[in-house]
Formats: sequence, structure tokens, C-alpha cells
Amino acid sequence: MPSSAALRSVFALLSLLIPGLRSQSDCFPADSSFARAVCVCKGVSGIQCLYRRGLPRLTEFPVLNTTYPLITSIQLQDQQVTELNSSHLGVYPNLTTLIYNGGALSKISNDAFKNNRKLDGISFTDNRLTAFPPVTNLPLLRDLQLGGNSIQSINPGVLDGCTSLEHLNAEGNDIEVLRSGVLSDQSRLHTL
Repeated sequence: MPSSAALRSVFALLSLLIPGLRSQSDCFPADSSFARAVCVCKGVSGIQCLYRRGLPRLTEFPVLNTTYPLITSIQLQDQQVTELNSSHLGVYPNLTTLIYNGGALSKISNDAFKNNRKLDGISFTDNRLTAFPPVTNLPLLRDLQLGGNSIQSINPGVLDGCTSLEHLNAEGNDIEVLRSGVLSDQSRLHTL
């Protein structure tokens, strides 16, 4: 196991390579104090924003002012972010896991994931979504968790290009009919 001095040296080197990285609990640039109060870094590859008693809830997605190619995982829990779009997610081009559960998410723009083609897991459980999120052209997406929202239908084409999808959870929504052709690209799907 590496010594703590060795780990500090590695972290110091990484902090030079990643603008704004200062400590494991403070990876946000000085201009994003709202996120720094609520979010912590999980190593150099993840951001976690969980509600903690006495702290404010995020109302905007934690957007950094530069591209962070090392971030592969973002987790939000019990926050007040209502919308996701490409300007929120575009600075994380290597994102593989996006989790936002138990929040106020109600809108996802059509281009939200256009720069995130490496996503393999998305969870938007227990939010306020009324429309199925536009996850087209995410060829590595294997797991999509949408339970506990107010989604009423899954339109044909919304999953086009998601050829690796294995698990789709839409339990606890208001979907009454699954339209023909909705799952035509999903030959690997074995959990619905």
C-alpha cells in the first residue's frame, strides 16, 4: 500500500493537471462556492452531491468552468435541480455513470447527452419526470433506471442507438401502453 506521502505527491501532481483541484473534498474552482458547500470529490474521477442536514440543496447542476476529462461519475441525491441540458453535462466528456435520485428533476433537453456517448449507467429514480428522457445514440448505455417518476409514455425512437441496453426500470410510472417499435434496437434487453 502506498504511503500517505506518496499519495499526497500523486495528488499534488494531479492538482497541477486538473485546474481547480485542491483537495479530495474540494475539487471545485473558487467561483463555484455553491457546489463546494454541498458536493465532494470522490477521488479524481467522481463528484457526489448528497443532501446533508443544515446545508443548502443545489438548485443548479454543478457546472465547472472548464472541461474535466477525468470525471467519470456524478451522483446527486435529494437536490432541487429541475433541469439538465448539454451545457451542464458537456464539460464531462468521459462520464460513464450519472445518478440523480430523489430530486426535483422535471426536464431533460433533447441534446443533454450529446457529448456523453460513454454513459453506461443513468439513474433518475424518484424525480418529477413526465417525459421519457432523450437517451438516443448512447451506444454503451446498459442500465437505465427511471422508476418512481410520472412518465406516461415511451415514444418510438427515444431509445434509438442504445444497442447495449440490458436493464430498463420504469416501475412506478404512469405508462399504460408500450408502443410498437419502442424496443426495436434493444436486442440485449433482458430486464424491463
